[in-house]
Parts: sequence; structure tokens; C-alpha cells
Amino acid sequence: MFWNGTLLFSARLMEGKYPNTGALLTNFQGEYSVNLAAEALESAISSVSVMGAEGFRVALSFGEHELHVSAETAQGRAAIPVKALVLNAPDRTFYYNYKILLKYLRLVSGNVTLDFDANGLLAIRTGGTQYIQSPLRAPNQAAGQSQNAA
Repeated sequence: MFWNGTLLFSARLMEGKYPNTGALLTNFQGEYSVNLAAEALESAISSVSVMGAEGFRVALSFGEHELHVSAETAQGRAAIPVKALVLNAPDRTFYYNYKILLKYLRLVSGNVTLDFDANGLLAIRTGGTQYIQSPLRAPNQAAGQSQNAA
């Protein structure tokens, strides 16, 4: 039990094996990097997220000096470019849960580095802090799998 003067809380220590999350963070090797303003990316994601519905995903693709943020639903498509320093770019698009991405971006400010591995695992880095987000399948792949499951 712990007491901080106004709040009493407790924690139970459990035995067992747990995933080694520290190894994930230290062994992450980004193949693609983008430097940009966190606020600009947050604003772009917020703008395209008005298209969202349940299971909505935001697409990040790479231009010469821009990161393209887009979303597409049956009702239409929204896309916003964000000025960025793209150090090296893949020739494919990565998809992410926009709610989680926004949550991480609201925790940081100023310039951030987005590092992507070959499969789209994303590390948002600023100073000594980093947030990891796993990618989602492309919308047509996800739709095809849900139809096969039915």
C-alpha cells in the first residue's frame, strides 16, 4: 500500500512471465524517418477523422517534402499534406488507429521524429520519450478478411 498524503492505493505483485517490452523498445530499428511538427500532424489527423466511423483508420503516405494524411470511407475521401523532412520514404502506405495516434500526439509538442520499421511499426520520438503504435491492415485487406470470416 502507498499513501501520498491524500490518496491511498495498493498494488499486487504477481509472479509469472510477461512480455519483454523493454526489448521491443531497445531493439526497434526504424527504416524510415520523418521529422515534423507534432501539432501540424495532430491537426491533419483531427481534420480527416471527421470521416471516421467504427474501425476507422488513417493512412500515412510519403511525399518528397510531405507526409500525406488521408482517410477514406464510403461517403468520401479526405486528405491533408503535412510539411515534413522526409529522410527516407517507403513506397507504400501505412494505416493506423487514429484515436491512438491522436492520443500520443497530444502528449508531445514541438518537433517529433516518426520512425517506421519495414512493416509499419511506428515510434513517435521526442527528447527521451517514445510512443510505439502498431499498424493496421489496409482497408481492402481488412474488409476481405471480415467477409471471409462471415
